[in-house]
Amino acid sequence: MMTNGVKKWLTASVALVTAFSLTACAASTGTTTGASSPTADKKEKAVTVKFWSYPKWNGITGKETNGTLGDWEADAAKRFMQAHPNVKIETEFLNAKGGPEKVAIAIQSNSMPDVLGDSDIRLFEYAQKGLMVPIGDHLDKDYIADYYENVWAQTTIGDGKYYYLPWSISPQILMVNRTLFKQAGIEDLLPKNEDRTWTIDEYDTAIRTLTSKLKNVYGVGMFGDTTSGDAFLLNWLWGFGARTFDPTYNKITLNSDKGIAGMKFLKQLVDDKITNPGAAGIKQADALTLFNQQKVATIQGATIQYARAVNAMAQGEINKFDMYVTTPPYAKGETPTSFMTTYGYGVFKNEDADKQKWAIEFAKFLGSKENAAAVKASESLSSRKSQADLFKDSTDENTKFSSKVSKYAVDGGLAAPGFNKQRAIFSKKLQAMFSNVLTPEQALKEFEAEGNKAVAEEREKLKK
Repeated sequence: MMTNGVKKWLTASVALVTAFSLTACAASTGTTTGASSPTADKKEKAVTVKFWSYPKWNGITGKETNGTLGDWEADAAKRFMQAHPNVKIETEFLNAKGGPEKVAIAIQSNSMPDVLGDSDIRLFEYAQKGLMVPIGDHLDKDYIADYYENVWAQTTIGDGKYYYLPWSISPQILMVNRTLFKQAGIEDLLPKNEDRTWTIDEYDTAIRTLTSKLKNVYGVGMFGDTTSGDAFLLNWLWGFGARTFDPTYNKITLNSDKGIAGMKFLKQLVDDKITNPGAAGIKQADALTLFNQQKVATIQGATIQYARAVNAMAQGEINKFDMYVTTPPYAKGETPTSFMTTYGYGVFKNEDADKQKWAIEFAKFLGSKENAAAVKASESLSSRKSQADLFKDSTDENTKFSSKVSKYAVDGGLAAPGFNKQRAIFSKKLQAMFSNVLTPEQALKEFEAEGNKAVAEEREKLKK
C-alpha cells in the first residue's frame, strides 16, 4: 500500500515531469519481448522481468547502417535469457518526452518496471520515495571495486545505501578554442601537463589576456539562468573548494568563505566584461552557441557536448576551429572538480521474491564489466576503472584525454530532496548578483535560507 506522501508525489510527478527530463538520450517508443515461452530451469521458477530503458544509440555497436534505437538493450536481454532460460525479459523503450510520465503513471497503478535504465536525477527521486532496491547490498566487493570511487559514492541518498548502478558518464570539462588562443599569440598559456590542469589564477590571466588582444571575443562563456544547467556554473564554485550540500543532503553549505570567493570571482569576470554580454539572462545552451560561433574562447561543458561540436564541424553546421579540452580550473590549494552526468540501472521493489531476485541479477548483468564497453557507441565514458582506456584507439586526443577527468568527480547534490526547487532558487540569486541587485555575500546568504527551507519541506513530505 502506498503512503499518502507517495500518492502526493506521484500526482506532482505527472504535472512536473518535464522538469525531470534531464537525460541526454533521445529515443523512439517501442516494445520488444524476449523468448515467448522460456523453458523453466528445473531448479528455478519461471519469471518475467519488465525492463524499461531510454536507448542512447542506434544498433548494437552503433556502427550498423540499419541499426535502430534499442538494439543493444534487446541484445543484452537476449544474452541474459540464453544464460537463464527460466527468465523472460520484456523490454520497452522510452523517450525523453513521455518516458518519465509513463513511469510515474506506472508507479501510481503499481505496474512499474522491474528494472529501469534512467538518468541519475530521476532514479534518486524514486529512491527518496522508498521505491528502489538498495542494489549495493547485492554486490560483491570485486563488482564495486571496479567503479571509480567518487562515481560510486554518488549513487546514495545519504543513508549509507547505494541505489543504482552507474553505467555511462559524461564528465564536465573545460572546452577551449585553441584557434583563438593562437590568434592572440598566447597558446603557451594553455596547460600542457598530463592532466591538463590549471589554477584559477593561471586561467584568469589567460582569458583576460585573450580578451584584451582579440576584438569582440570574450574569455569565457557565462550564463545566469542555471535552472537546467546549474552544474556547469557551480563547477566554478566547487573549484574553490565549496560544496552545495552536506554529505547527508540535509542542508545547503554553499554559503561559506570558499563559496563566496567563487561568487566574487564570477562577478568580477562579468563586471570586467571578460564574459559574454547579457550573462545574467541566458542559459548554458545559449552560451554554448556563442562558443560554437567563436565569440567566447572557453566554456564549461561535458564530453557529450564536445562530441556534438566536433560532429557539427564535420557536418558543416559550424565553422571549423581547433578545440582543446582541459580539466576545469581550480583555486590554489584545492583540487580539480568535474560533475558527472550519469545514466544507470535501478531496480524497483517487488513483493515477489523470485521476480525481485532476477530483476537484481539482470540489472547487475547490464552494469557488469561484460557490458561496460558498450557505452562507447554514445560517445560516453564508462564508470568502470577497467574501461579507462575505452578510447585509447581514438584519433581524437581530446577524447582520449577526457577519460582522465573521471577521477575528479564531485557530488552535485542531485540526491537532495527538493533538488529542483533549490536549483531554481540559486538561479534567481545568481542572476540578481550578476545584475548588481545582490552582492555575492547577500546572494549566498539568501540562497542558503531559502534553499534550506525548500530541502527541509521536501524531506518532511518524505516522512508522511
